[in-house]
Amino acid sequence: MRIRGINLSEEDVARIRSAEPLSGTAAREVLRERFTARAEALAARGVQPTLAMVRVEGDAASESYAKSTVKECERCGIFGRIVTLPEQAGQHQLLDSLSRLNGDVSAHGVILLGPLPKGPAADPYQEAAAKARISPSKDLDALSPENTAAFYLKGGSPRFYPPTIGGALLALDLYGIDVRGARAAVMGRGNLVGRPMGIALMDEYDCTVTYLHTRSKEPSKVLLAAEVIVGATGKPHILGADDVPHGAILLDMGVHFRDGKTVGEFTPEAYRKARVALKTPGGSGVMTVCYLMHNCLLAAESR
Repeated sequence: MRIRGINLSEEDVARIRSAEPLSGTAAREVLRERFTARAEALAARGVQPTLAMVRVEGDAASESYAKSTVKECERCGIFGRIVTLPEQAGQHQLLDSLSRLNGDVSAHGVILLGPLPKGPAADPYQEAAAKARISPSKDLDALSPENTAAFYLKGGSPRFYPPTIGGALLALDLYGIDVRGARAAVMGRGNLVGRPMGIALMDEYDCTVTYLHTRSKEPSKVLLAAEVIVGATGKPHILGADDVPHGAILLDMGVHFRDGKTVGEFTPEAYRKARVALKTPGGSGVMTVCYLMHNCLLAAESR
């Protein structure tokens, strides 16, 4: 069977569904096997699937993410490259690096890790312009203007699906969690998670979506009437037990660090009231990287 573009056997799906619902770590074990098989098929054709990650020095979180992603690449038969620029390199040098990767036939996918620092006063970094420089055929994060437009337009077909959104929806589909026609509340309206997640739930699952943000009036009324709640505010533990109804489906899209621990946007008490929850840790972050691996293999296969 094919789930969100990934070929899986009935046995694969049964193994995943035997685990705790919406467990990203359990799904990852099965997906790694399928991804490795795809990488081996490419290797037999003389193709080494390669992911290039560009980062600018100065952000510890992006450095950690790059290193952990390289390790996951290795487990899936993908070669992960990290291109690191000095903090004061500037926008023009960043654009040059991205342009070189666009023309490098050995790099099948390119992503730019944020956040970017301010950079030198004479040549400050501009993240949107930098992401626009990535070729749509290598834009695995689906943030180039072409892929973004195709995602937002009804009936559009982006070359790649955004991994953060794709990973969460893949978890729902893998575990057979049906959200079609549900009332969904999306906490957050950012470009990376909140805004596209609402569009995906509406277009693909026919959900009735309400966006909640810092200026929303009486958000508790919307939350307590929701059947699906997406946490994408960028703030740790912002949603507690009193904010969610019993039996809701919670999609925790936050990955935050508090007191030396990784936490999400929902508190443990909120998780306990849920029907099922894509939790942090072990949930959306894991599934995002899984979907990034899929996009990289897709790029290599399409070449």
